[in-house]
Amino acid sequence: MAKRIAKRVSEALSADNTFTKWIEITGQDFHVEVSGTFAGTLDLQFEDELGAWITTGDTVDLGLHAGVNPSKQKYRLGFPTGSFTSGTAQVAIIADSVGDVEV
Repeated sequence: MAKRIAKRVSEALSADNTFTKWIEITGQDFHVEVSGTFAGTLDLQFEDELGAWITTGDTVDLGLHAGVNPSKQKYRLGFPTGSFTSGTAQVAIIADSVGDVEV
């Protein structure tokens, strides 16, 4: 029997300049989950070809957010310097259905 699996990174963030570990997403849908009680602005970032982290321009707040990645890309989510005030954000990036696995 084949089962669809997903790849996931998650983290409790509670300081400036803190991010999830990166997750590599290759040509598939992904989503971001955010919960907790916090004040600050979370940024979804991707790594460019030179290794620099670039903000996607999407502001991420409480709830569920969807995205589509047409090519191979590394993503992370977190509070850049100067964007955290207080509390703790529980965040996750999930790559949907990364393949079939026999179980």
